[in-house]
Amino acid sequence: SIWLSVSSDDLSAALGSHRNTFNPDFRISKLLLTSGAATHFSNSGVLEGAPLLSVFAFNGFEDMVKLFIDFDANVNCTNSEDMTPLMFACKRGHCEISRLLLLSGACLEKTDRSDKCALVYAAEFGNLDIIELIAACDWPAKRGNGTTLSEALQQSAVISAAKGNIEV
Repeated sequence: SIWLSVSSDDLSAALGSHRNTFNPDFRISKLLLTSGAATHFSNSGVLEGAPLLSVFAFNGFEDMVKLFIDFDANVNCTNSEDMTPLMFACKRGHCEISRLLLLSGACLEKTDRSDKCALVYAAEFGNLDIIELIAACDWPAKRGNGTTLSEALQQSAVISAAKGNIEV
């Protein structure tokens, strides 16, 4: 409670504090969000300025990802490298978080500044369950800076071979 009272001047900064970013307290976070903290808050020193949803997806905090989605967080938000929460979850092998983000409208075809989509990150790090999950989804037609399933599968094969993930 002392932590909350010290931070009450800026609810979003309290939500994105170092302590809550890496050791989140669900109840305090829910209270902060209910009180008006911004779901899009980001800390420039964490994952290239990633919004909290991305940080929680990267670190595997499924309950926090669900909480942020319940508070209408943008599931396609990006960091300075254009990486989305789905890309971070795929990179770290968090299949249930990836599934949750996809069910909440995360874009499959979005690419980051290095032209990788979530499927390519899953392949790069050998996350077979996520590869199966994403490859089975309905991919939209190519638009903007996105990629098609065919292109993503080709990139995935090349990068997984280069990384020695022969099981992919």
